[in-house]
Amino acid sequence: MKISLARPRRDVLPLAGAVLAVLIAAAAVLVAIAAVPAHGEEPGTPVMGRNVLTARQLAAYYYDRKGHDFARIPTLNGDVERLAQLFIDEGRKDGVRGDIAFAQSMLETGWLYFNDRGQIRPAFNNFAGMYAYDGRAIGTTCAAELAEAARGGNPSRCFASPEIGVRTQIHKLRSYADPSIANTPGRLAYAPSDRRGIAPYWELFGGASGIAIWATAPDYGTYIVDRMYKPMLSHYGLTMPCTPAGATTTGDAGAGYWVVGSSGRSYEFGASRKLGGAQAVGAGAPVVGVAVTSTGAGYWQATRTGGVFPFGDARGRGSLGNASLGVGVVGIEATTSGSGYWLATEDGGVFAFGDAGSFGSLANKALRAPVVGLERTPSGAGYWLLTGDGVIHAFGDAGHFGEPRERGVVVELVGFAATPSGDGYYVLSEYGRVYAFGDASRTGDVYGCGFGPVVDIVSAPTGDGYWITTAKGLVIAFGSAKQRGSPAAVEGGAVAFALHP
Repeated sequence: MKISLARPRRDVLPLAGAVLAVLIAAAAVLVAIAAVPAHGEEPGTPVMGRNVLTARQLAAYYYDRKGHDFARIPTLNGDVERLAQLFIDEGRKDGVRGDIAFAQSMLETGWLYFNDRGQIRPAFNNFAGMYAYDGRAIGTTCAAELAEAARGGNPSRCFASPEIGVRTQIHKLRSYADPSIANTPGRLAYAPSDRRGIAPYWELFGGASGIAIWATAPDYGTYIVDRMYKPMLSHYGLTMPCTPAGATTTGDAGAGYWVVGSSGRSYEFGASRKLGGAQAVGAGAPVVGVAVTSTGAGYWQATRTGGVFPFGDARGRGSLGNASLGVGVVGIEATTSGSGYWLATEDGGVFAFGDAGSFGSLANKALRAPVVGLERTPSGAGYWLLTGDGVIHAFGDAGHFGEPRERGVVVELVGFAATPSGDGYYVLSEYGRVYAFGDASRTGDVYGCGFGPVVDIVSAPTGDGYWITTAKGLVIAFGSAKQRGSPAAVEGGAVAFALHP
């Protein structure tokens, strides 16, 4: 990752950030350099995610530190817990860590005191120095702020309510962290157009990073995490949530992707487009897999009972919807031409449609564990089946490069992804451990991070990275894979990740 120490372009310069810059500028540059991670290291503290602290805990910490008469928030009658609850609620709605955003506001406002020489007045409902540009005059009243904005001057630093003030801060944080939110109607604030989605970690905020300059204080984001938020966690005997080892923000492979829920509703990122979902058009069973057409302008969704639903430029080639299977479908793979596909069932059956070839199956064979994954070879002249106990079965031109069972792996397996060359593959365990075989290069995983079950792994087209998707819809990129965002929530829980070609 390139680190620029040149003078950064200003976005906003909150009072607390400016004071902090003066106090610690010399030492902070070195801290900031250390805080910006190199490729392959743990990137930092995610902006997006679940809260660890509750509103009551945030308020209790505040009162322990500052007392009950310190906060100057007249629009909330000085009630810090009510303000903290707004951060938790607005953060939860947008998928942003509201508890860390609250810590950010403690820095910005001087623990809700609002320095009388600062730009933001206590009644402005502005808790993050929003629109407090460097050199701008001290604020006076909300009426004066609105009048200036009406004349075509600087935007108002006063917000209509505490809810709007917090929501604006949360919206801007997500814009920095998640590129998928760009140009979405109803958003109250955005990062500058050239910085949307480039700072998914707090450590990337600050002047020395040259990436997301919420304030020009060199280690602004690091200070919020280390000096504001971590003491709050420590106060309650808690620790920071896990950051996936090897996750990266520097990858550039992959034009876009979809995260698909069990209802078939898809959440699109990057070049992918909204195309539709199975249950919305009458599917009576949950979706279990998605296969994208060769153009990227369509996909098929397969349900557990064997239905196949085409969207975009995908064309229906048949299904198992009217068959009495007795077992569930577990996956779908498209042919290289996009004119056919395979369906795999738990008992090892493989069913070919369109121009898909039949290369064999495990039907009528005694399996110690059900099939959990189907993956085709790059040529389309073969495929692999993965069973939950770690056995890989190769058909057609698929090669065998080892399997988890040979390494003594006994955990349940849920995902499988071939490398672009077809000379290797990744296997994913239920809680996020990645096993690499052949020419597959393991760059990290999410095991031990407490994200809950994972559902899918997909190789980056460059062959040196991959995406892992959790059941809650969180997408984590590794190696060359491009991180393009994650849905705040997934209807029915995520079941698949589909890469735009």
